[in-house]
Amino acid sequence: MQTITKTAIAAAALFAAVSAYAVPIEASYSISANQDGNNGLIIETTDVAPNPFSFELGASAHTFSLFKIWTPETDVGPDDRDPQPISVTFNFTSPDFVNGGSVDGETVGTSSWFLFINYQEGQVTWESNATEFTFGPNGDGKFEISLSNEDFNGGLWGLHEGKKGGAEVFATFRLISDATAAVPEPATLALFGLGLAGLGVARRRAAA
Repeated sequence: MQTITKTAIAAAALFAAVSAYAVPIEASYSISANQDGNNGLIIETTDVAPNPFSFELGASAHTFSLFKIWTPETDVGPDDRDPQPISVTFNFTSPDFVNGGSVDGETVGTSSWFLFINYQEGQVTWESNATEFTFGPNGDGKFEISLSNEDFNGGLWGLHEGKKGGAEVFATFRLISDATAAVPEPATLALFGLGLAGLGVARRRAAA
C-alpha cells in the first residue's frame, strides 16, 4: 500500500512538472490575399485575434480565431475559378531565437449544380496540415501552426457577398519539443572548472 502511495505521489509530481511547463508565445501577423478584380476571387480580411497576440503554449494545443475572410463579389465568374495565393506571415518576439515564417494557401471560387440548383461559394485551403517553427539557442525547440480550411459567402445562384457571409479562420499552435539551454562557451567552462578546483582545495585545508 505504501509503495502504491509513493508511486502515485511521484506520478502526480511528474505530471504537475510537465503540466506547469509552458513556452511564452508573442507574435504579430499580417495577411496577404488576392485583391485583383481581374483575376481570381477578390478577397478581404479583418483581424479577429489581437495583433500582436500572446499566450502560454503548454502540453495541450492552443486554438483561437485568427481572422475573418470574405469576398465582396456577388457571383463566381469564370476568372474566379482560378486559385489565387494567400499567406499569413508571423513575426515572433517570443520565444527567443524563433524563426519567423508564413503559412501559405490558396483561395478560389466554386460553382456546383445539384438538381438544377446552382450553389456558389468561396474556399480557402492551406498547403499543409501544419507549418513547423524552431526556437531556442540551439534551434531544437519546435512548435507548429495549422490554419483551418473554410468555406465562405455560400449562396444559391450567387454569393452572399460581404463580411456578414464570411468565415473565421482558426489557428492551432502545438508544442512539439522543448528547447535545450545554450551550450556554455569554452571560457565559461574553464572558469567553472577553476571554481570547482578552488572549492576542493579549500575543503582539503579545512579538513587538515
